[in-house]
Amino acid sequence: YSLSKWICEQQADSFARRYEDMTIASLRFHWVLPSREVALNGFAGMGGYKQYIDIGIRQLWAWTHLDAAARACVQSLSANYVGHEAFYIVAPNHAWLGDSRDLAHSHYPDVPIRGEFVGQCSFFDSSKAERLLGWRHVEVE
Repeated sequence: YSLSKWICEQQADSFARRYEDMTIASLRFHWVLPSREVALNGFAGMGGYKQYIDIGIRQLWAWTHLDAAARACVQSLSANYVGHEAFYIVAPNHAWLGDSRDLAHSHYPDVPIRGEFVGQCSFFDSSKAERLLGWRHVEVE
């Protein structure tokens, strides 16, 4: 999956080089769901299934609200930049009950942590989407 996504982004780069006034947005979503509660239940193991807990660890407990994902798609259509850009479209909070720094130390002890990284903040930085698309992850229920 990640290889095919990378290939598509490489193709988008080449299209943008060929057609200099073209705008292409590659949106990188994570587990698009109707609520954080559904994500919490899913990553907690859906009844204790280890494979779901392992998926959470590998995916850094990332998720995206359905409405926020849809808004990112719409906002990318009227983006005010030229070329190809890839954007993380991810909730600002992870889908686990623990503290982000504790999760990082527990599951990725050899990875250095930069910045404050406090509370339940996401492991993904979506600030580029906010800066170039005007997108912010907002849960609307």
